[in-house]
Amino acid sequence: MDQSAFPAVPAILAEETGHAGLRWFDIADRASGAVRRVFLWLPPGEMPEAGWPALFMTDGNAVIATTIDAMRAQAPYPSGTNLGQGALVAIGYPTEDAYDPFRRSWDLGPPPGATYPPSGPARPRSGPAVGRNWPASSFRISGPS
Repeated sequence: MDQSAFPAVPAILAEETGHAGLRWFDIADRASGAVRRVFLWLPPGEMPEAGWPALFMTDGNAVIATTIDAMRAQAPYPSGTNLGQGALVAIGYPTEDAYDPFRRSWDLGPPPGATYPPSGPARPRSGPAVGRNWPASSFRISGPS
């Protein structure tokens, strides 16, 4: 995929970052048209016959660089780190920012006071679930007067 065709190129992909092998793809959801950026990093060297094991992550824009660094530092020592070489796949957004807070809130859970999907039943907007489901009387909190 020609990455030059996309206007928002993450700063992490600059050559001086040292994250060789990192690729990304902007993929549109067929139903909604929402675009997600999928980051893919493969370890250097020949792929095993069975393929690479893969670690999948959300918040791709924010975590991919750190995860690559951790993999590169720890994978060469699997007996001490319990981590071997593998592919890294991180799902993010087509932005140079670490997060797209609005879209992230809908992807990972509805924002406060809203429902997911939007057509679902309304939820109470205040108080923790414990307080709504098991309200405490003043007697139970402070005892008899």
